[in-house]
Amino acid sequence: MLKPQRLARELIYDCPWFTLYGDRVRFPGGRVAERYHVVDMAQQAACALVDDGAGRVLLVKSYRYPIGAVQWEAPAGGIEPGESPEQAALREAREESGHACCDAHTVYTYYPLSGLSTSVFHIVRARATGEVGAFDENEVAEWRWFTRAEVEALLAAGELRDGYSLTALLLWLREEGA
Repeated sequence: MLKPQRLARELIYDCPWFTLYGDRVRFPGGRVAERYHVVDMAQQAACALVDDGAGRVLLVKSYRYPIGAVQWEAPAGGIEPGESPEQAALREAREESGHACCDAHTVYTYYPLSGLSTSVFHIVRARATGEVGAFDENEVAEWRWFTRAEVEALLAAGELRDGYSLTALLLWLREEGA
């Protein structure tokens, strides 16, 4: 199968988190896009889908400046150099909720904006160990455990709007319903 071909690339913006390019691209049908914008992300990211062993999932109420919201989400963040997705998810769960976790394993990896960005997200399942410490109050307002019914109610009310968390929780609901 033929793929689009990059004919030229212009650097538009570069920072430690991402690089923005303007590419000239020829598509298999012959059309040429003179300026196809691509956001190249510096880091992959991991989402911690943490359960307590009793059928509940951990969510944190995060401050989201770009959209002017404080909303329930699964703990998540960038994978640091030298970390695996599992290590990053365990670190993010501890930083954002204070929970130590174990038994981490990746359940899904995907491109959330494949038409625009090179972003790669990993959904990592883990189990809370029961150990709870302090969490980063600059990033998170609070945390709590949610039952399946409570997650379904948040979905029905349109209150889960973070794509990363939405994907993770839909996978969790599917798995828990099996």
